[in-house]
Amino acid sequence: MPVYMNGELVLYGFVGDNYWREGFTSTEVLEALAEHGTDNDLDVRLNSGGGYAFEGLAIYNALHVHKGNVTIHVDAIAASAASTIAMAGDKIIMRAGSEMMIHDPSGYTFGTAEQHQKAMAALDKLGSQMASVYGARSGNDADKVRQVMKDETWFTAEEAVA
Repeated sequence: MPVYMNGELVLYGFVGDNYWREGFTSTEVLEALAEHGTDNDLDVRLNSGGGYAFEGLAIYNALHVHKGNVTIHVDAIAASAASTIAMAGDKIIMRAGSEMMIHDPSGYTFGTAEQHQKAMAALDKLGSQMASVYGARSGNDADKVRQVMKDETWFTAEEAVA
């Protein structure tokens, strides 16, 4: 599925890879933004269960610095890395029946106890960075947001706004 269609950014599927043409990457988003023009207002249609955290952060940052107004339309779901992307909107619209989910980042390691401890520290640092993004958008303290992330919290449209 193309990422740029009819003047809109359409982010459907897995964040960070284009498995069977059902996902999108930060590179594709940057290419679409260049085609759209940096000063033009932008509508982003988002429907994703998530994917790679750093890809989500890269897309968030690309949209966050876009000079035109960015409106995020959550068509059904913005979960995990996709919820981070949603935070880049100057305006976020959650459509009827849509949901948003935030949680602590996850990963896997193979190796010694020391390697697992390093991975834990890296995930903890990434979780704190993501909490800062959610906190900045919501106006909530990052420590409070981090606990909500650790609880893996699902929000309806109304709950997300609150």
